[in-house]
Amino acid sequence: MKSRNVWVLVLSCAVALGACEKASDKGSGAMSGDDAALLKDVPAGNVALFGGNYMKLQNFMSSSMGKMMTKLAAKSGTSEDAMVKWLGCFTEMKSLRLVGGVATKPGGVELRMAFSGMSIADIAKCANTAGYKNTTDPDGKFLTVEMDTAMMTVKQSYLALKDGNLYSRQGMAISVMPTLDTVTRADLEGDAAKAAKQSASDDKALTALIGKADRSKTVWLVGSMAQTPFADKVGEFYGSFDMNSGLALDFTVQITDAAMADKLEGGVTDLKKAADQLPENMRGVIQGLELKRTGDHFRIGAKISDAQFQALMASGGLGM
Repeated sequence: MKSRNVWVLVLSCAVALGACEKASDKGSGAMSGDDAALLKDVPAGNVALFGGNYMKLQNFMSSSMGKMMTKLAAKSGTSEDAMVKWLGCFTEMKSLRLVGGVATKPGGVELRMAFSGMSIADIAKCANTAGYKNTTDPDGKFLTVEMDTAMMTVKQSYLALKDGNLYSRQGMAISVMPTLDTVTRADLEGDAAKAAKQSASDDKALTALIGKADRSKTVWLVGSMAQTPFADKVGEFYGSFDMNSGLALDFTVQITDAAMADKLEGGVTDLKKAADQLPENMRGVIQGLELKRTGDHFRIGAKISDAQFQALMASGGLGM
């Protein structure tokens, strides 16, 4: 694995083990309004649901951590300027919202996403601003964008729906070298037909969890492994990620394997005990970690600020 891809994983781990802020018991309650309507545009049969507000990404993308992640995402040997322009274009859409589902498929996973607050023309404009290849069908209702990233060339397709929202799907085969599905207009139209009959709003076990997540944050996520091969290890999970001038996490996960649960709790305890042996910048990050166990449910409240991230980079704590 290339070093830049390793650091994408390392950074993700750093977020989960960041300097913590106390987790709140606040959930947003049942979904309603525009977000609830977006759920009806996503086919049923998901193991997880997620959503978010692109506007909250604006401050994060201008932070040191956001800039590093953008650089890592850019294709090796090219400028990250295209990625900055692409992501920055979406933050200018003041009412852009996203709700999606994660479904399993043989050998991989599939993301199904519905958007409100933007049009096919808006996406084409962002692609042109970033210099990404894009093609729109003559009727203006289907568009494909081709993006070069660190790991692969990504082709993302969007379909305009009858209700004015947009729909997109991305399937990935999970292997040593992940591969993305090619998604056609017929594929997306087929998903729209399925959603009209049974949508993510009918995934009752998941929609019941949505109310427990704080949806005022940048990204919220709920899910259940009950109908997957991992059911003997992990059950339900729900929470949020807030991306402002850093990253904060407030997440609850059910560990159904008692031995794994004990190992997780003990591992965090040992990690915090060893924190005083770490460099000062890293010490503060680990000492702040909060883990609360209630039966087989674990709640993590974590945060790494942009200032902390800069200090870790300056001291070589991230090996950069």
